[in-house]
Amino acid sequence: MHSPDPAQVAALISSTDDATLEDQVTALGVDGVLEQIFAEMARRFLPQRAPGRSAVIQYDVRLRDGSVHSWQMNIDHGSCEVSAGTGYIPRLTAAVALPKFLRLLTGSLDPMVAFLSGELKLRGDVMLAQQMQGWFDRRY
Repeated sequence: MHSPDPAQVAALISSTDDATLEDQVTALGVDGVLEQIFAEMARRFLPQRAPGRSAVIQYDVRLRDGSVHSWQMNIDHGSCEVSAGTGYIPRLTAAVALPKFLRLLTGSLDPMVAFLSGELKLRGDVMLAQQMQGWFDRRY
């Protein structure tokens, strides 16, 4: 079995409405999908773009049923480790609905637009959110 083409996945995400997108991810298993996404984010970390940086970034991904799936990214002097849950005190927390999270990751939703519209809520070091956009390979 081969991995899906990221460009095709991005196109599918941008052309699917929020409810359908969430239903499809729920059918696949939200935890498993998020585990794959965060593992890929860690793989795409570019340590040379974040020299000497340390931060815990928490993502609170919300579903329509009100449940929240929290993941943390621990960036520490050239490494990026991800884990489910809330084990560390985050420097930045990003709260976002699952479909919007997927759209942010694939580039079909601009982070600034999402923040200004209230679709993306940030707590903590908001400037870190802007800085860390360059820390990851976002090419498809």
